[in-house]
Amino acid sequence: MIGFHYGADFSYLGFEMGNFSFIQNRAQAWFQEPSFLVYAMMPALFVALARFFNIHKTISRFQALLILIAFLLSVSSVGFIGLLISLLIIVFGKFPILKKPHYLAVLILLVPITSFFLYQMPDVKERVDDSIELFFKEYPTTADINKTNLSTYALYSNFRVTQKTFYTNPFWGTGLGSYEYDYDKYITQVIPESPVRERYQLNKKDANSLLFRLLAETGLIGLFFFCLYLYNKRVRFNVVANGSGFLWAVSNGIFVLVLIRLLRQGHYTSLGFVLFLLLYYYLKNAIVENERDYKTF
Repeated sequence: MIGFHYGADFSYLGFEMGNFSFIQNRAQAWFQEPSFLVYAMMPALFVALARFFNIHKTISRFQALLILIAFLLSVSSVGFIGLLISLLIIVFGKFPILKKPHYLAVLILLVPITSFFLYQMPDVKERVDDSIELFFKEYPTTADINKTNLSTYALYSNFRVTQKTFYTNPFWGTGLGSYEYDYDKYITQVIPESPVRERYQLNKKDANSLLFRLLAETGLIGLFFFCLYLYNKRVRFNVVANGSGFLWAVSNGIFVLVLIRLLRQGHYTSLGFVLFLLLYYYLKNAIVENERDYKTF
């Protein structure tokens, strides 16, 4: 933002900067785009927010502030959604919102106000407006496809391919790794002929959404067991009272990461996703062992 080229563009270090652009003024570190920075940082952001609420003291407030600033500088719409979800989980966990009507009233007012201000950001507004216009049209025209932004087109085109694939095998899906073939099979049937369709095959390898990909490749059965895993292995807030606030924060940070990847990132292994899923499992096990030791003591 201040014109220091080598502090922003890391391609000289050998990193592939993808769609890096100085015009955007958006932080993306050494990742291909700002949203990838968000996916990598999401658990750290949750830990930082939990520090501000004194749920743990593993990092300092200054470190937490640096994490928050770096996250906000990405100006990623999916990142803001993750931030909002994180705040809601922390607030509902720490404060007796449902038992105190005035707390609940403040929260009900805060969510739409925050959403309104986020909507005023140009990048967020463009994506929201284009998505609403496109998704609510049963039969979009070539002109509709050509005028939408590429981010919205990627989401919409993969949604339509997933929809077509899901109808063919709703319970078991078409098998792991099959989405790319389904994309090639159905894209010309669900998207009208246009320069955008011919020029771009956006996210054909990962469906642009983990939810879309799981529905297409594993069906309702696979999605059910994945959600069951998320539910069973999530660390609950009551462990904070036993001094496990940091473990709770990391676990729920991973939980939010999975939620936003269900929305906009369908790759199974990119950005350490498998590591996060394994960590999610072992954090729950560590909590169970700690509780067992505490009761024994």
